[in-house]
Amino acid sequence: MSAGLTTCEMQQLIGLLAKVNFLDPRKSILREHERTITERSRDIRERCTRGSAADVDRVMSLLHEKADLPTTKIVDYCLGTVRTTEGTARIRHYLFHGTQMQRNYATLYFARRDEWPLVNQAYAMGLIDHVQAYSR
Repeated sequence: MSAGLTTCEMQQLIGLLAKVNFLDPRKSILREHERTITERSRDIRERCTRGSAADVDRVMSLLHEKADLPTTKIVDYCLGTVRTTEGTARIRHYLFHGTQMQRNYATLYFARRDEWPLVNQAYAMGLIDHVQAYSR
């Protein structure tokens, strides 16, 4: 069924299918908990290095209320390695349109790059609180 899809399209499809809400919580397309921390770390690092919008979307999708501490720490570290214009633009999207957790990590990304006008704008819009905006 997937023979006509590119690698990027396959990754996007898997990411979308992973969002499907099964009635049985033990069933899912992607089972992050079955992957070792080394495998997750390698995947996150590779995605941040490539820095495409789809890669940033996948990394940001790992930031949710059930995310484990090792994963959030890896995302925090690796997200800072995104250097592409496309990746940076996508992180900017999450600063203004992501969940609270995604906005917080996007804030850290821009604060560490000393891009204060963006951080100030998100704070002025009430998207992040003072502590998140200005603590390092």
